[in-house]
Amino acid sequence: MISLKKLELKPSEENLINTLKDDVLGRNRQISIFLDLLNHIDDSCTIAVDGRWGCGKTFFVKQTKLILDAFNPASDTADTTREEVKEAFKGWVRMDGENCELQPQFTVYYDAWENDNNIDPMASLIYSISQVNESYSYFDEVNCEKIKDAACNLIKTISTLHFGASLPVDKLVKIFETSNPLEIQKKGHELCQKTKDFLDSIFTERGNRCVIFIDELDRCRPDFAVQLLERIKHYFDNKNITFVFSVNTEELMNTVNRYYGEKFDSGRYLNRFFDLKTRLSLVNVETYLKKICRVTSSSGIETSVKAVISLLHFELREINRFITICNIVKKKIDDIYKMLIYCDRVSLEIGLNYIVPLMIGLSIKNPQEYTTFTQGKNEKLLVDMIRYLNWSYLYKTLGYNSSSAGNTPDSDAGERIKQLYHALFDLENKNENISIGELRIDKIVRQEIFNVASLLSNFSDFS
Repeated sequence: MISLKKLELKPSEENLINTLKDDVLGRNRQISIFLDLLNHIDDSCTIAVDGRWGCGKTFFVKQTKLILDAFNPASDTADTTREEVKEAFKGWVRMDGENCELQPQFTVYYDAWENDNNIDPMASLIYSISQVNESYSYFDEVNCEKIKDAACNLIKTISTLHFGASLPVDKLVKIFETSNPLEIQKKGHELCQKTKDFLDSIFTERGNRCVIFIDELDRCRPDFAVQLLERIKHYFDNKNITFVFSVNTEELMNTVNRYYGEKFDSGRYLNRFFDLKTRLSLVNVETYLKKICRVTSSSGIETSVKAVISLLHFELREINRFITICNIVKKKIDDIYKMLIYCDRVSLEIGLNYIVPLMIGLSIKNPQEYTTFTQGKNEKLLVDMIRYLNWSYLYKTLGYNSSSAGNTPDSDAGERIKQLYHALFDLENKNENISIGELRIDKIVRQEIFNVASLLSNFSDFS
């Protein structure tokens, strides 16, 4: 029976609500301020929510969408969910601390990556927007039919046009050789008008706004990503719509450069599309580790786990993967005193509790840096990691009087750590027996550390 499960905080409704309740990610305040921003927009606007891959951008925008729907009386959010979200978020507040009322805004979530197998992004985006009538009571039967008809007409028009960005040069030439350029221009104007008709069909006399969340654009094919940006810029200019792009701006710039060329000014290009840019703060790692990852101990391997996360600046996705791997070996490392060991037990214990987590972390963050570290070429990483730890036990085993070290390692303590590092990883020492304080580093200790870090050892517990 397979029982190994990876740690993953999926953006399910339950997880979105529960993390709001305890502010597990430390972002409730940012969500509140972002809602305040959305509440004050009264014209067409495009916002970029910037953050590194794996930092929780999808979670942020889905929590924002959930709250907007909960505070919109016309949404089809279940009453129990609506009250739970309101209670979890405790009402949103402005910067001055006063409670405010959210203006009704219906929402659309569009996962660009899920749709980038389409020839043109516009049809799938139109389809996603057209589904709003199923989720909000604004739309009676007549409205729904109008939206459906307008969407169908628009998609038919899209299918008759040849958008150049997705076609090779030879096919473009053939199109212009066999088509009337004036007819192509006429269809372009027709598309503009039908897009306007479609968007107008969505908004009722109440003057409600729509927030369209575009997620995962930076993961898409370059041609799809560029086309989507340009279609929205050219065809979706409507005073009642706010577009929110959750992106890694740096990666999106790389995507644009892959499409237009490395010398293309992708930063300036993207500035044409985004009216405002915001950046997500780092998550509250301590709370996340305690509440979600169940990392609560202040000793042993869990201390090193926290140190590695801080040292390597892990994002949420990296933390989840790192904790999943460390959990495979944690139980047996904690029980090392029960095991039959054919080398110096204290040396192996130090290696497993302090060195292995760093090796696992490096293999996740940067495989090239892992190689450099395990070839004895980056002693600084280990010294830096040890600075995050409580060193009394480690220093004692290294033969150093920790009471004189204070709270940070001095030069002599740093030298002991470097000696340990080189005893373990310098290639010329691989068959040597080296003593450092109470430690005895030999070939078996070195090999076992590598085996444990690779998960192919008796220390791995997949149950």
